Amino acid sequence: MTKYENTLKWILKGKRPAYALGGMVALFVFTMILNGILKPKSVFFPDNEPNTINTFIKMPIGTQIEVTDSVSRIAENRIMSVLGEKNPIVESVVTMLHSLPQITILIIPASHPIWLKSQLIL
Repeated sequence: MTKYENTLKWILKGKRPAYALGGMVALFVFTMILNGILKPKSVFFPDNEPNTINTFIKMPIGTQIEVTDSVSRIAENRIMSVLGEKNPIVESVVTMLHSLPQITILIIPASHPIWLKSQLIL
């Protein structure tokens, strides 16, 4: 503890606190200038939005699986008519029927960031 106390006593004497603060500000400015010149390959604030489109269809409780399946096929056909069958940005389309009265259609784009969440309630 005495080493810490001695360091604090030393840095807090006279004009040393102002020099220490000025040195930190100068180091920060130097770092920002160096960062602008060298342009590192890392990204400070990356996009964190998922590259998927989710469509949820909620059906009434007790709906038969055949009806749920036909509704999911209709919704999938409508979505595919908007996207197009051979769309280069779409990697895959996944349709999931849940035990809950809900259908999820998940569209995964190949490389372009797309994010949309929609909900259809019948």
